Amino acid sequence: MATFNEFTLAKDKQNVSVTGKIGLKDNMDLHVKAVAVELANFNDLTMPIFRFDGKADAQISAQGPLGSPFLSGNITLLKSDVYIPSSGNTQSHEIEVIEKGAKTKISPVKVKHAPGIIDSLGMNIDLSIPGNSWVHWDEGGLNTEIKGDLNFKKTSHDPLIFSGEIDTVRGSFKYLGKTISIDEGSLIFSGGKPGDAQLNVKSSKQFPNIIITISVSGTLNSPILNLSSIPDADQADIISYLMFGKPSNKLNEAEEGSLANLPLNVLGNIASQGLRNILGNQLAPEVIEINPVAGGTIGVGKYITNKLFIKYEWTLNYDETYQSIIDYQLSQHFTLHSQTGNNKTSGLDLFWNYSY
Repeated sequence: MATFNEFTLAKDKQNVSVTGKIGLKDNMDLHVKAVAVELANFNDLTMPIFRFDGKADAQISAQGPLGSPFLSGNITLLKSDVYIPSSGNTQSHEIEVIEKGAKTKISPVKVKHAPGIIDSLGMNIDLSIPGNSWVHWDEGGLNTEIKGDLNFKKTSHDPLIFSGEIDTVRGSFKYLGKTISIDEGSLIFSGGKPGDAQLNVKSSKQFPNIIITISVSGTLNSPILNLSSIPDADQADIISYLMFGKPSNKLNEAEEGSLANLPLNVLGNIASQGLRNILGNQLAPEVIEINPVAGGTIGVGKYITNKLFIKYEWTLNYDETYQSIIDYQLSQHFTLHSQTGNNKTSGLDLFWNYSY
């Protein structure tokens, strides 16, 4: 059994003091007080989903058996930076082996790791973030300051449970190549998995005669993007304002081409959200198609420009999901056709048209 009346480590303004007792056979009872401790390159415990650097004050107690201690106390982040990697930097740790001359693949060997100290411990830790903590994501152009309070609970051999709320103080992100300021934002953890946290982010951008609002809701794992405006405009005009600062009917040929080169998920957003809005209280669709063959389909469409056409289509037998269809006339003879939203028919095609 080792007993600490007070064991202190100090460097510059950093200070860590430990009191209590610890032994191999007896229960531990340790108390740690940390002041302005640097947490540089602290990505091992983040598994490494992101990189975390920071400075913190903390008062933590560790009690119970050495093999499965229980941690309690509080941590205050004095400052921090969280760096989220881009999707292109994610690496697969599963190696697929194919023997030379083999006709079939050899399944990778899955290594089972014995439960470690993280799995065995329990905890009830409060985390306070008063500000001066930033989240950075290069791929989305995100730089935002956050504040809030979180609680981490865990029993031995059970998953970690998050609860609490994080709010944005200030910040910005990039959408369609433009920097958008964040008006308000929150991430609410309700005691489930971190990916189930509820998102609520709102941003706005002012243009002559129109205000565009970008909102993100849903969960951290399944965010939902919504574009709206005051006064009401269809999705194509909103996208056009964000990209060029003017409605789609004022675009020149080069700008129309840029609009057509948007990622398919953005164009799908125009089709699925915009045409549903059109069916509601905005503009009437320019094309309505009814096909009674093979269960029947209904489609509504609109020309965004004289070369770009979008259509929202669904079946009458409820067996298939809806799909968004986008056609862009590349030239007099070639048309680019894409379908999204239906796993069986999604794809991208190039059509050649010739009249004689």
